[in-house]
Amino acid sequence: MISIGIIIILLQGSIDYIMCGRSAGIILVGDEILKGQVKDTNSHFMCKRFRAVGTKVLKISVVEDIVDEIAKTVEEFSGRFDIVVTSGGIGPTHDDVTYAGVAAAFGDKIVCNDILLDYWNKTFNSSVTQSARLLSSVPQSAEIIWANTESVLYSNRKGEEIKTFPVVKVRNVFVLPGVPQYLEALFVALEKDNFQSQGRSFYTGRIYLSVDEEWILKALNKSVQDCKDCVFGSYPVINNDRYKTQITVEADG
Repeated sequence: MISIGIIIILLQGSIDYIMCGRSAGIILVGDEILKGQVKDTNSHFMCKRFRAVGTKVLKISVVEDIVDEIAKTVEEFSGRFDIVVTSGGIGPTHDDVTYAGVAAAFGDKIVCNDILLDYWNKTFNSSVTQSARLLSSVPQSAEIIWANTESVLYSNRKGEEIKTFPVVKVRNVFVLPGVPQYLEALFVALEKDNFQSQGRSFYTGRIYLSVDEEWILKALNKSVQDCKDCVFGSYPVINNDRYKTQITVEADG
């Protein structure tokens, strides 16, 4: 416990244990996020799920619906991180250009994938539609992963409930939709086989204190200096009658 020469009430403490191994980067695609028209919840959800399976998110970027911007960011992330997940920009409209951006990042070309075309034609219940072709136009080197979700994603034109959805993967980049309902279900379906890490032990401890941060600065800074292998975090807590500061301590084991 941190000693600072005053009485501190340790109101609550906890230790979490997970496996820590691979790294991840998240790319959010969409002008609507940058304009504040849509509130991003996808990055928060993915960060929590990645951490739960032992994978450390190291960077999140939000990019415009511009092919070159997407390509530049995907190329950077793919080279830096073990896993890259993109969110948004894969629908049938003019501003859905994520597939084109991913293709450009790897010098690939966009083709109409016959497997996807068959899937989307059945979904739209017609022979060939423009929407089906656009949704099926992906990087030529793409791998199609069939994600089986626990929840119903949508109903097709025949009224059939659909729980299986195709996810496009190019190298280490997973391309997911931006609609939170779809992204969350697909991420959970994919995480065990694709996102989970098998590595060193990773611990997180939490301490809740009844004083403000300024009262513990000296002791906290000394702890940071003395424990080079740990990562400390200090967070003020507002409008809470029980505690005013949360301290986190993280370390590999």
